[in-house]
Order: sequence, then C-alpha cells, then structure tokens
Amino acid sequence: MYSDFNLTYLLKLTNSKKGIFQHAKFSKPNPKFGYATDDNARALILILHLTKNKKDYARFSKLIWLYFNFLKNAYNPKSKIFHNFLSASGKWLDKKGSDDCQARVLWALGCAVHYGFNKKEAKKLFNQLVFQIKEFTSPRSWAIGILGIYHYLSVLKNNKNNYKSILLDEIKILADKLFLLYQKCNNQNWHWYENYLTYENARLAQGMLIAGHVLKKKKLIKIGLESLEWLLRIQTNKKDCLSLVGNEKWFLKGKKKSQFDQQPVEVPALMDACFWAFRITQDQKWIKEIKKCFEWFLGKNDLAVYLVNFKTGACFDGLEKDRVNQNQGAESCLAWLWSLFVCKKLGIEKTY
Repeated sequence: MYSDFNLTYLLKLTNSKKGIFQHAKFSKPNPKFGYATDDNARALILILHLTKNKKDYARFSKLIWLYFNFLKNAYNPKSKIFHNFLSASGKWLDKKGSDDCQARVLWALGCAVHYGFNKKEAKKLFNQLVFQIKEFTSPRSWAIGILGIYHYLSVLKNNKNNYKSILLDEIKILADKLFLLYQKCNNQNWHWYENYLTYENARLAQGMLIAGHVLKKKKLIKIGLESLEWLLRIQTNKKDCLSLVGNEKWFLKGKKKSQFDQQPVEVPALMDACFWAFRITQDQKWIKEIKKCFEWFLGKNDLAVYLVNFKTGACFDGLEKDRVNQNQGAESCLAWLWSLFVCKKLGIEKTY
C-alpha cells in the first residue's frame, strides 16, 4: 500500500550516520542548524507506520534504526530526560529538550513498541519517560503523551495486566489536566484549552478524543469534538479553504488571528484529530474536513499556491504574506508525508 511513497527528499535530508537534518537552504540540507530530536521522532513515527510487511521492513530498516538510535543517543541517563538539539559535529547543544520534545519522543517510542521494533530497548526508554509527562507544564506535552501511551497500550491486551491499569491511570491524569484547562478557558466564543493558539493546536483535541475513547468517557469526547469543530471553524476562510493560525503573533483570546506565516506542521495535526473524530463518530463530515486540510498543500489556501514538489516529496516551509517560503526543512517534509499517509490510509488520496 505504501510502497509508492516518495521518500526522495526525506533521504536527501537524512545523514546516514546521524539522522535527519533540521533545516534546509532551499532544497539543500543546512548543516549549520544541525539536528533535532523532535524531527527524528517524527521521522521514526512515519517510517514505522509505513512498514507493514517484510518487504517494507527490508526497504526501511536502515532508516528505522537510524532514527531510533538518534532518540536513544539523545537520552541523558543522569537527568532521565532527552536532549533536543545536536550540532552537525555531534555535540548536544542543550541540557534538556522542551516538554513537547519529550512527549514526541514518548509517542515515537510507543509506536516502536506497537510495531514490535527493538521492543526491549523501546520499552526501557518509554518507561524512563512516561511517568514524567504529568509533571510537565505544556498542555501539548500532555496531549501528545496520551498518543504515546495509547500506542504502547496496544500490546497490553490482557485487561488484568497490572501495567495496563497503570498506563490507563496516566492517561486519565493527563486528560483531567486538559479537562480542567478547558473548563477554565472555554466560553461562548472561545472553545479551547488555553487563552491562545500557537502551533500544532489540534493535538490537544486529538488527545482528548483518544482519552475519551480509551477511558470510555463521553464528556471527554464531547469536549474533543467541540474544540476541534471550533478550531476548524476559525481556521476556514470565506472560500471554504483552510487558513491556519500564523506564527507572527499567533492568536490571543480577544485579539485578531495572525494570518501569516502559516506552517505545514499544523495540517497533519488537524488531519489526525479529524481522523479520530471520524473513527469515534463515523460521521462523514470529518472525512470532508480531512480533505479540506490536505488540500491546503495543493493550492486551496490563502495564496492559492502549491506547497509540495511531487517529484521529490519535498514541502516548502510555509506561507508568508506574499509568497511561499522556499526553504524545505525536515518538519515540513514530514508534515506533508504524514498528511499523505493519512489520506492513503483512508483511501482518498486517489481523488487528487
């Protein structure tokens, strides 16, 4: 199913001895900015999902090991936390990565366990990190942490399994944190968990939906759906095209939404959340929303321009006020490839 995935540019960005470079100058990897654990976690998640059989594993095994080893090497056993930024020369540039970085690592490790890749090592690293997520202050880390735990739970099928109950309790703690934030910030015109929107916003709604599904809590599902519907509504322009929150000044409650710069990383987060909304409700409107999000890459956006290069599998870094950002970094490339994966999984990519 995924054998036709164009990974040409992903491979170009990837140093076969270290991992995927963080940034690019136009379409050329830019070693000046080195590597990020964030990007290598995203890359590992993507490649694991593309690996469905022995043939796929033969094709992707080197990449899987490369990205997994990057995460493994990012772990600091003294602080029991992961670094994020690595220089091109191989020196860690930070004492520890952000809360969101830790959660993305947990997500990637959960996927490794789910797909049976280096399960012993993945479990060990996962267990070093999972109980720290609730101590973080970033709501995104809580939501993304839920994703990681959900994937790990797939291998714990026995309801009497002690560890399964422990992990379900962790999801409940994280979901309760999001629930309390929503109760505090939500009002008639603002259905969200914080008093501002920044990046990868839809992960919060996705986390609530997954938690509601796993814990069988309708109130969490209701909030997840309500917040996702609102997020899509305020990011849809008059032409019914996706118009993302820009990173110039983001979107503060009571202020005007920044229109630019719009970044590709927002799109797969929205598509994932919509996928979960569809999985839970079976309402076809969510498939329509997934298509609308995907079409942002294909010219149905505020500038009516394409952001992808079909020949290489590259993606431009976003929409500026009057042009496309011509740089093509790892985050954007992975955002495009994951969005394409979601469409293929649903069987709707052939409509484009």
